[in-house]
Amino acid sequence: MDHASMELEQRIQMMMNQSRDIYFTEYLQDLRMKVQQGSITHAYAASELDRTFYLYQQRMQPAPVNIEKKNTEFVIGAGILSVVGALFVLVAFVMLGMTYMNGLVKGLCLYAIALVVLLFSELAINRKMPKLAIGITGMAICGFYLSTVLNYIYLNNINGIAAMIISVLISLATIFLSRKKDSGIIKIISFGGCYISLLPVTNSLFGRSEIASEMTKYDNTIRFLVLVGIVFIVNIMTICLPVKKMQNAVHITHLVANSLFTLIFSSMVIVDIDNLYLMLFATSMFLIQGFIFLKMQKWCAVYIVAEAFILLTIFAESIQISEQWHLHSVMGALLAACIILYVLLQKTSYKWIPYWMFFGMIYLVYGLTHKAEFGESYSFIRLAIFIVIFLVTKCLSGIKILRSSELVFTCFTAFAAVSAFTQPDLTFAFCYLGAFLISLVLVKNWKSLYEEIVIVLFECFVLLNFKDDLALAVLAGILFIGVILFNHISYFRDNQIKIYNYINLGLLTCLYLGLAFNKDTITFIIMLLLGIAFVILTFREKYGMNFKYKNLIVVLFLCYMTFVCNIQVPVIKSIILMMIAIGAVTLGFIKRSKSIRICGLALSLVVCFKIVLFDFAKAPSTEKIVLFLVVGIIALAISGIYIALEKKVE
Repeated sequence: MDHASMELEQRIQMMMNQSRDIYFTEYLQDLRMKVQQGSITHAYAASELDRTFYLYQQRMQPAPVNIEKKNTEFVIGAGILSVVGALFVLVAFVMLGMTYMNGLVKGLCLYAIALVVLLFSELAINRKMPKLAIGITGMAICGFYLSTVLNYIYLNNINGIAAMIISVLISLATIFLSRKKDSGIIKIISFGGCYISLLPVTNSLFGRSEIASEMTKYDNTIRFLVLVGIVFIVNIMTICLPVKKMQNAVHITHLVANSLFTLIFSSMVIVDIDNLYLMLFATSMFLIQGFIFLKMQKWCAVYIVAEAFILLTIFAESIQISEQWHLHSVMGALLAACIILYVLLQKTSYKWIPYWMFFGMIYLVYGLTHKAEFGESYSFIRLAIFIVIFLVTKCLSGIKILRSSELVFTCFTAFAAVSAFTQPDLTFAFCYLGAFLISLVLVKNWKSLYEEIVIVLFECFVLLNFKDDLALAVLAGILFIGVILFNHISYFRDNQIKIYNYINLGLLTCLYLGLAFNKDTITFIIMLLLGIAFVILTFREKYGMNFKYKNLIVVLFLCYMTFVCNIQVPVIKSIILMMIAIGAVTLGFIKRSKSIRICGLALSLVVCFKIVLFDFAKAPSTEKIVLFLVVGIIALAISGIYIALEKKVE
């Protein structure tokens, strides 16, 4: 190795020993290896060593602390303090003007203060601290909105039309400024400042304030409409002239702020403003929310939650409404808003959101605002609305996205129908039942579940309106007809028909358990025949109820019916049970069923014990003779059957 190579390697090793940067150390190791291998020249290695060592020294130098301190000091001294000082001076002028100037001068000073703040922000602060200038500019814009409201409400310098015109001009100027700067923050501050400026003014004008107590209802309404006009204008301007940057942030903030403002603003004025105007205002905000959603068509969950606040406001006001035509008018306006949104969202996958919101709102409002003072006409209108919406959901149930909601609306209508069943006038009840029967031909999904709802609905109607002893038989008859009908017509069958059959079997079993408390003979006969027919017709493969021990079930059913039968002479029950026993034994040999034969034998032994322990002691002499004679003959017959068919006993 020559002298130059050794000197270069020693230099590299020395730098490696002094290095405090792992990456620089690794680079030096790689460079030394290349020198040893002779893959690079000594001159190139020396130049690379000088260049990289210089960069290493620059990176290892400490941060310029003094410069940072100087920048922080400059920001506080030249920036923040100048803004604070300007604001204090402006406040002093405001206090001077409010104390010694007349109304017109005070109003002009408010605009002048906001203008001075705006110019100072854009011409002075924006040059060196543009981010801080955005906040100051937004504050000035809020000052313009507040000045307009104060000039209209307190100082009486302008009327309502002028206030709305000025608000339009402020909105246009703000949007022009935000588009020029492409600043979403200015836009957020603009509409947020408008909302915040209106809330304290609204609080002092309405409710229990001294100003509100001096105003007439007409004055309150005019002032309310002007404030609403300002809000509507600001919202429309914000939507129609968007910025390119931060679009989603602006839209989401607008949705949330608009919902909260609507809820708070409505709660402030609810004492002094007619509910009709409040509900129409909330409906207009519902439409505004839809327009905002059109601009983003993302964050669907945020939109739904925001609209839920608006609908909650409408619902809260509908409870206190005093005129039924007010309620119908607002629901009509809401329908128009939903139709507009549906048309605008036609080419998107969100077009059904207004459909769900409107129908859900209808069920909620009309379902919980059923006031007796509205009269019978309201009840008929409510009935017609529910039935029309119910049938519309059935007609649209073929659309895949509406399947689940169709089931929800069906349940709501069923609850409304049950409520109508409790009314003295059954006209409404029959209308609901007719609507559900008609809707059967429109069912496309959830067929078995929907059929079960219809059956249960008819059961509820009978329970609530028929109090005589035959009600139990009628209920059993409805279940029987429902099972036979919906299983034999192919249109009503689907993959869940077996579940439907089992549910009705369970309901039928509950009815027969209730028969133990019913002593009516006609009811007993009807249910006995229905039970036998149900077992014979439905315990088959077609119904999914081809039970292995269905014959045994028949025997147990007959025994149960014998026990609950209203027969005053116990001896007769014992004789009937023995006849069932011999029938079971005979059937067991015919069907080659050991379980049925054992059941017959067990039943015959139980009857014999019953006779000895209970019937013998209580029965008169004649009945005892007849009882022992008949039962003895039957017992001998059973024994004879076993002897004659000995070879067939398994």
